[in-house]
Amino acid sequence: MKLFNGSSFCLFGILFFFCNVKALSQRTDSFRVAMPEVIPVRDDSYLCTAFSLESLVPSTKLGPIFLNKFEAESDANKAHHIILQSCRVLSHQVTLISCKVSSSSLTSNLFHLQANYEGPWDCQQLELCQEGEEILFAWARRAPATLLPEGVAFKIDPSKTPFLVLQVHYAHKLREGDSSAINIHYQTIP
Repeated sequence: MKLFNGSSFCLFGILFFFCNVKALSQRTDSFRVAMPEVIPVRDDSYLCTAFSLESLVPSTKLGPIFLNKFEAESDANKAHHIILQSCRVLSHQVTLISCKVSSSSLTSNLFHLQANYEGPWDCQQLELCQEGEEILFAWARRAPATLLPEGVAFKIDPSKTPFLVLQVHYAHKLREGDSSAINIHYQTIP
């Protein structure tokens, strides 16, 4: 009887260990994509900016990530709605266009230069992607965060879809900069 109890304890210990190893190996983290203090100069503006997924999440070199929560940071008096898209190939024109950016956005501009993309650009005048465009999330004024159900996520593999594009619609021109953003939560295994 003692051997059985000891074996049961050992089996429980092994299962506990493996369950905990799986829980520990699941990395959960977040990153933020934001407009770099843009100042829309006309009513009904659609501005976009692009991000390299590998520059946002360096661990993506190890494989895909799974997006499962989206939280918008935006002033509803400035931004009307926001759309987050994945993109396989950016439009070749994206690096040629920029719009008025306030001088206080030096840090954001440096980030965009490091990611090798100038931005933002007027989305109404240029296409977002040459190919592989997919909407991941949309936010409208004063909407709460979106948490996908357990076991549900958007799989993003940077070797196949290396870019994210943030599009913000401004119903009215602004006198001061806007840095509307989306905080994106992800895990490394589904």
